[in-house]
Amino acid sequence: MASGSNDAIGDFDEAPIGRSSGQAPPAYSESVDATEMAILQDTSFTPLGSLLATTLDILGIDGTVTTLAASNVGDPGAPATHTTTSQSKIETLELRVGDLPLVPPLLEIEADEILTTSSVSETGGTFTPGGGFAVTNLAIRVNGIPADLTTLGIALPPLPNTTVDLGVLGLAGVTLSLNEQSVTGDASSGMTVERTALRLNTDASGLTLPLLETGLTSNIVLGHSSATQGSDTDGDLIPDFADGDSDGDGIRDAIEIANALLSSTPGDTDGDGILDRFDLDSDNDGINDVIEAGGIDANGDGRQDPSGDANPDEDGDGIVDTADPDDAIPTGNGTALPISDSDGDLRPDYIDLDSDNDSISDLVEAGHSAADTNGDGLADGADLDEDGIPANVDLRAGFGDAPDATPQPDSDSDGLSDAIEIDSDNDGTRDIVGTGNESLDTDNDGRVDVAIDSDLDRDGVPSPLDTKALAFGGIVSPFADPDGDSIPNALEGNGRIDTDSDGIPDMHDADSDADGIPDLAETSADADNDTVPNHRDLDSDGDGIADVIEGGGTDVDGNGIQDGFLDADDDGLVAMVDPDESGTPLPLPNSDGDSVRDFLDLDSDNDSLPDVLESGSGGLDLDGDGRVDGNDTDLDGIADAADGLPLLFGDLANPAPKNDDDDHLPNHIDPNSDNRGLPDIAGTPFRALDTDGDGRIDFVGSDYDGDGIPDAIDTNVNMYGGAPKFHSYGEWIGLRFPAPDLPDLEIVGGDADPDGDGWNNATEFYCGTAPLDSSDFPTLIPTFTDDSCSAFDGLMVARDPLAYAFGFYELSTELENWSSHETDIEITSSEPEFLVAQLATPTETMDRLFLRLRVDLP
Repeated sequence: MASGSNDAIGDFDEAPIGRSSGQAPPAYSESVDATEMAILQDTSFTPLGSLLATTLDILGIDGTVTTLAASNVGDPGAPATHTTTSQSKIETLELRVGDLPLVPPLLEIEADEILTTSSVSETGGTFTPGGGFAVTNLAIRVNGIPADLTTLGIALPPLPNTTVDLGVLGLAGVTLSLNEQSVTGDASSGMTVERTALRLNTDASGLTLPLLETGLTSNIVLGHSSATQGSDTDGDLIPDFADGDSDGDGIRDAIEIANALLSSTPGDTDGDGILDRFDLDSDNDGINDVIEAGGIDANGDGRQDPSGDANPDEDGDGIVDTADPDDAIPTGNGTALPISDSDGDLRPDYIDLDSDNDSISDLVEAGHSAADTNGDGLADGADLDEDGIPANVDLRAGFGDAPDATPQPDSDSDGLSDAIEIDSDNDGTRDIVGTGNESLDTDNDGRVDVAIDSDLDRDGVPSPLDTKALAFGGIVSPFADPDGDSIPNALEGNGRIDTDSDGIPDMHDADSDADGIPDLAETSADADNDTVPNHRDLDSDGDGIADVIEGGGTDVDGNGIQDGFLDADDDGLVAMVDPDESGTPLPLPNSDGDSVRDFLDLDSDNDSLPDVLESGSGGLDLDGDGRVDGNDTDLDGIADAADGLPLLFGDLANPAPKNDDDDHLPNHIDPNSDNRGLPDIAGTPFRALDTDGDGRIDFVGSDYDGDGIPDAIDTNVNMYGGAPKFHSYGEWIGLRFPAPDLPDLEIVGGDADPDGDGWNNATEFYCGTAPLDSSDFPTLIPTFTDDSCSAFDGLMVARDPLAYAFGFYELSTELENWSSHETDIEITSSEPEFLVAQLATPTETMDRLFLRLRVDLP
């Protein structure tokens, strides 16, 4: 720090008064200048006849100067942003021009403080200029009279590079410049930032000192700061601007620049903020560029290996001689790297996220799956050392990688890494098989078809496969499970499928079909074999009852989807059933206790009547497999026959399951659905399998195929489905009556008796007899319980085991009013196909008692 006033004679051109220089020249060598200097004068003048002038204060400057310069550049590749900064400050400035006795100075400039700061910051080869200017209480006086700064066009603080001609104040030939600033150079040549607080230029012909008639010429510079920085990315002592391979990966800068110009982020393929020519992993796939370009990196440091002789770069162009065809090494010139393009998509492997186009990212095939937690095909982690290698796969805290004990995976040991082979284990099955992307390989060459690919983001991922078509990255690992539902991405569409259209791709959706049942509970199995996996199927068992209902959810609007729309944590599970949002998970009941939950159980109450028959959905099951017949056009798992919205995902008016007795249990989970005393199973051929009378088949056997139908009655124990086939009445009349008679209910109605044999159609349907043949009618077999009865007191009928109808025995005393008297009727059956009723009360206690079979058609 110094202050004072001094006269000087001579030509001291543009010597700055208060200078700070902070420099980090090319090769990151650091040289900074932080000194405190006396205020200097730069003047020359011509006295007109007397030496008196040499003793006068032709120019006077007072003030205090402080300067500061610093740089954290350090070694090449050191972590953090590299910054060089300089600062120049003058306090209590008083500049006087023509400071003679008896008269005011021609020009006075004063300020409490003037400050300039200059800086250059570098990150990944990108240089950013910085700094600023500040002035406090600036004042200008001419011949002792204050000047109006606004009139002079001076804003406070002054705009950059403000220049004022003081001739308007009578000082011809005098200009004042404030807040000068300039930025020169670039990342290759090094960047310099300069700032000057104040510059005063005077012209001897225009500025004449009073009394002495002396012409004064001066160029006064106040508050100058400058900062310079260059780079040597690979530390080979050749600055980047003169280095043919700035990062030392063996790929010439010219090639990396040209290829990067075609990227979605020109110059920086992976958009990580580090230009490709300074980036050792330009596509962020965890495989260093030197390997993907066909180079040699035996020590695993991410750079092309040198020849090992005394001079690794004979011609000093920054390209190691092993990759330089112009270098003379002991065994001859080197060989330029081949810059491979394994899949021929015009994207070299080193900037291609799927170099063989088999739909499996290079990152996964290189064994770095764990480094890609967000599933975009790029390695995660901040790149603290700015070498372009993400932290999750970077083994060195500094430019370059560290020796990696694990080479690139080569499953079949043929010398080619898995990342560039379409059958990496040479088992005859191409790698794309099993990824869920097979449909994208129409020519079966093991690669995603490129003919239909626009690859707008230039990441080497064909557009049909790319989940981020306009941004680098977006190739999903088909083997990962980001939503933790135990269903790999390959089975959830690899990010291309959003089943419920909630904006969350299935691979991130905890409830892909929005039925309220988490995918983890539904799994990716396809229970009903309709080609729609359970986690995307709104009716996983195909029985015509939506999963949301069978799972215990609510569906007021009947769209087949769990009610509710709030999902604050964006996991795809609505808040009301999401425990993470204080919701209550669906109970997923298992009504018959048979180990198969209702939404996967074809007979949820185990009464031998399949849910598809008891549901009331309107869907038919003519083939008797327990599922609604017909197509599922919209592939939402609901067969068209039971789908109110057959062309779009979801239902339109999903009906509530049928509930004949209006209790809290619908028919499909109610063993006594009409509440008439006799359980539903009593009207089926399987009544004898309910020995404990609870209305359910005694589940003492097995259910090999897990469809909820006990093997004892399952017509196909090896495959889901195979429920007993129960013909509907509508199907039966279509088989038994001529087509012209079908519209006439007096012929085909349930109460009609077209053959006049005394048995109506409903009973003949139930018993399997011919409705148009009077000689074929249900069999009556009188039985006697004791000798006191002169008339039969029992009735036995043979029934058709495939007829879907319910038979009930009823009593009457006058043949008009009939009712079921459990205490008076004993139902027995020696074989499932026979239904036998006997009187439990002796007939002699009553005047008369009639027994009949009543048949109900559902």
